[in-house]
Amino acid sequence: MKQIKRIPEIIILVILLTVLTYKGSLIRSNNKSNSDSSSNFNIEDARKYLEKANKISIKDKDFAKVYDESGNLRGEILSTDPIANNIIGFNNAVPVLIYIDNSKLIKGIQLLENSESRGYIRRIRSKGFFERWNNMTVKEASTANVDCVSGASMTTGAIKEGVKLKLNDYLKKSSIGESNYNFISILAYALSLLLLIFAIVSMFNTKIAKKYRLLLLVSSILILGIWQGNFLSLALMFGWMIQGIPVLAKLFVLIVLSLAILLPLFINKSFYCTYLCPYGCAQELVGKIKVKKLKIPSNVSKKLKIFRLVFFYIILLVEIASVYYSFEFDVSTIEPFSIFKIQAAPISVIIIGSFFLVFSIFSPRFWCRYICPLGYFFDIFKKTKRIKK
Repeated sequence: MKQIKRIPEIIILVILLTVLTYKGSLIRSNNKSNSDSSSNFNIEDARKYLEKANKISIKDKDFAKVYDESGNLRGEILSTDPIANNIIGFNNAVPVLIYIDNSKLIKGIQLLENSESRGYIRRIRSKGFFERWNNMTVKEASTANVDCVSGASMTTGAIKEGVKLKLNDYLKKSSIGESNYNFISILAYALSLLLLIFAIVSMFNTKIAKKYRLLLLVSSILILGIWQGNFLSLALMFGWMIQGIPVLAKLFVLIVLSLAILLPLFINKSFYCTYLCPYGCAQELVGKIKVKKLKIPSNVSKKLKIFRLVFFYIILLVEIASVYYSFEFDVSTIEPFSIFKIQAAPISVIIIGSFFLVFSIFSPRFWCRYICPLGYFFDIFKKTKRIKK
């Protein structure tokens, strides 16, 4: 057996990710410049929400007044950017504009540029989420417990709390309604940390890993997948590279990502894919169903592994191209991970996720072993790979 270090591949990957991150930094810089010039306020948009809107007078980067042709005040526009930028959805902040008429009634909520999954956004639009504040008074809306959209609760929760924060600021209040750090949030964070510790211990202690494997699988699915949605994905990583990493708000996920990259460098074993990935755990769980398993011939297995390599780099190159040439590419629609948020998941995710879960009954962890581009990314950081002489 001969060990071949994967340094050349890591160098190529770093170069490609640097290209993506560099363009992302330019986009963030441009967005900041646009924000500073208050370009979020647009008269064409204002006309959709405020009758007879003809002119916008920008008072600050997060506040503008709207007038009709005769110079009469028709309403005001509030932006949750930058005051709510520390309130994070799935990927990052989710800024909106709030349109208020002269009667202090909210006439509309408009979503601004963000890095959330396009599938999530389409889902919450179809559920009429942005219309739930319509015709509330500012005071009512500042404390309203607007229901989040099930399956996209992180995104809609960030929008809801951002609206509350901005409206209370508008009303010169110090309270922002419900705290983001309530008991349920603290409990979820504590259980997630315990699960992470459990996974690390299992990785280094084979007796514990074997004895409590089923508990680990079920816990990962329930806590990280269904309840919290704290799973890693290429969509999440690309979003951070382009929009920046909300370190404090996404500290747990950032720790998991760091361990997923660093641990394989030293111990040559996959950490996240084997012990924490909710979708991987779900595949392993259904794979325990006692049926006759399919045997993948070695020559087919090798070709499938080459496919996984090619698939990963195609996705990465298309993502880079989409950022440089400004066309829409939502990698989350071809990753099965958001199937745990099934009410918000795109139909493509439901189909892909369901198919490979069922297929894993006959060929355990088929997606992980032969297709998953995220898994391939983490495998690159294994200390070595071995080939026969």
